[in-house]
Amino acid sequence: MYCLKHIFKEKLNHMIKNINIITGVQSIFLVFNENVFSLEYFSTFNSQKNYVFSSLLIEEYFGIFIFFILATVIALVIAIASYSLTNQVPELEKLSPYECGFETYEAPRVKFEIKFCVIAILLIIFDVEMMYLFPWCVSVSKISMLGIWSMIDFIIELTFGYVYVIEKNALEW
Repeated sequence: MYCLKHIFKEKLNHMIKNINIITGVQSIFLVFNENVFSLEYFSTFNSQKNYVFSSLLIEEYFGIFIFFILATVIALVIAIASYSLTNQVPELEKLSPYECGFETYEAPRVKFEIKFCVIAILLIIFDVEMMYLFPWCVSVSKISMLGIWSMIDFIIELTFGYVYVIEKNALEW
């Protein structure tokens, strides 16, 4: 019985060393009792029991870590070399705007009117809402009456939103 228990624990320890358990929120600890095949899962640490922790092995991710370090170093070297090798003295000719050989009549940076922003926001809102209609149209024969009524409610709310936009003259120039 002792030999079987020893072999079982040894094989299980070897298996745990080779398999990583990633939960993302909490680690899983395997707790061994003195019984032969009793395993219990706990998520808290208790110092009175024998724990085997299956953690991420650094050796497995060492190559990825080196890759990120090298990528960061290369990016920094390129940025520093670009900044240090260029001529940093600004000239009047380089700072002047180019417009067919003539001086500009207006400031090159004109503020956009708020109408463009409203149109862009409305386009995004109604475009994203319309994307919900395409899967519904494809699967309308397979969904229940609750799904059909919820999409009818969605279309009614979308129509009310469109009527509200028209009433507020948001699309008028």
